[in-house]
Amino acid sequence: MKTSTQAIYKSLQGEEAAKFKKATLNVAMAARVITDKEDEKVQIINKLIGGKTAKEIIAMDEKK
Repeated sequence: MKTSTQAIYKSLQGEEAAKFKKATLNVAMAARVITDKEDEKVQIINKLIGGKTAKEIIAMDEKK
């Protein structure tokens, strides 16, 4: 997941890259609030953003 997220981020530019970074950080922070266990954090993050496009991840963050 980390590798694909980094690849997506590197492919974006400007405002879209900033929004994507903010959205992924928000997901990671939410996972951290929910649990301290690393494997559970990864599962939460994968469930929320796994398989989604950058636009879908940004839209999800903007809906919150």
